[in-house]
Amino acid sequence: MIRNDKEYKHSKEQLSELEAELHKLSSLRRSTGRDEVASAVIDALRMQKEDLERGISEYEDLKEGRLLSFGAEDLDSLGELVTKARIARGLTQAELGELLGMTQQQVQRYERDGWQKISLWRLVTRRAKERPALRRAG
Repeated sequence: MIRNDKEYKHSKEQLSELEAELHKLSSLRRSTGRDEVASAVIDALRMQKEDLERGISEYEDLKEGRLLSFGAEDLDSLGELVTKARIARGLTQAELGELLGMTQQQVQRYERDGWQKISLWRLVTRRAKERPALRRAG
């Protein structure tokens, strides 16, 4: 999951590199004919490209407000839900940190680890105290 603009930019760069490599390998395979190794590499690169495109699309949808409803299937998915909600609300990691009474670096670390090390109680308590601040003006 792409969590911030820096990761988004890096993912876009990776996508461009993958597309160039795919083009190069596809041209090479056409000229040589039957290279099974090249076909396997091309298939693997295509899967990577599709994963990147999905992540980029999801991030763009969250940032642009096109993805407003999402849920967690289990507690392990709760961290990703918190991150998606932050992005959909248009909050930076620093702004969420301020609302939760922690630093941007702590939020970044929690997001990287899927929020697994924060207690649900702490998250809910902080959220309840800051509830009016999270609402957007109509």
